[in-house]
Amino acid sequence: MRIPPTLLKVLLMLTCGIGPCVSALAQKPALRTLLIEFAGTVGRTEEKFILSAVNDQDANAQVSVDGAARLAKVRMRSELDAQAFEERIALCGLTVSRYVNMDEVINTDRSLAGALAGLPQFVDTGDRVADEADYQARKEAWLQAHPEAWPILNPGTPADE
Repeated sequence: MRIPPTLLKVLLMLTCGIGPCVSALAQKPALRTLLIEFAGTVGRTEEKFILSAVNDQDANAQVSVDGAARLAKVRMRSELDAQAFEERIALCGLTVSRYVNMDEVINTDRSLAGALAGLPQFVDTGDRVADEADYQARKEAWLQAHPEAWPILNPGTPADE
């Protein structure tokens, strides 16, 4: 009985231990960065639902939630199943107002990528009213300095609103 050359090569690779090395060299899928804006209040309970809904889809996902800004930044290797995500967070009364694929934004305009890195973050000092006023003022100043970001961050909304 004659063994076909292709099968012989495969058997030889597996016998010599080359097979596991080849599979170990395979690249991981690229990280995807998604910005999710929510309608409604995002408190601690809602934050837990968001984290759980993302981690159900990718246990290694990186998630940061800014409740005051009603935003979540998600970095994951798989595609987010929006329907499953929205069904899960609906259990706590939360809805998504929009998704922004930051990878597309960055690939569309590299100069904007640097500007988006400077987006103001909410800083919680314990004084919720003062913190919110400070955040809104810094966000407004940032938007004034980066008007080109408005259409990407607020698709379909005129910049003068």
